[in-house]
Amino acid sequence: MDHTTQPGHGQYIYLRADNLRLLVPQEDMGEVEHLNIQPVASGTPGLLASPDDSESCFIALSDSMRLMDYCPDGRYVTTKLPPVEGMEIRCCWTEVHILIDYQPHWQDVPEILLLADSPLRHFAIMNDQPVFLCAGQALQNIVFRAGI
Repeated sequence: MDHTTQPGHGQYIYLRADNLRLLVPQEDMGEVEHLNIQPVASGTPGLLASPDDSESCFIALSDSMRLMDYCPDGRYVTTKLPPVEGMEIRCCWTEVHILIDYQPHWQDVPEILLLADSPLRHFAIMNDQPVFLCAGQALQNIVFRAGI
């Protein structure tokens, strides 16, 4: 999905990380899992690790979609991103819902609010809150841009 296309009716995953709210087409995301133990800093900026499993890598996004060096309290569910250079990365969320047979009414983000490097170009209103359309590839690109 590029900046000009908007998916229509279908299945989406609603992802919330504190005040950040995203709708991602379900086919863009991997499995959803409960986070049993809070990830900790790994020594690589923006990359988190599980204290009991060196195989798992995690990221946590801020409200402005930047990688954080810690996992905030309340992030208890993860989604798997498409592999990044062979590395499996899971993103930590406050809330995740699978929306089946959902028809968002997309609106363009006003030009004055657009940031050049932001993948967020469209939004819908859910429960009186803006929810931004985001491709799974855009989440993966955040990891690439950070050089992880």
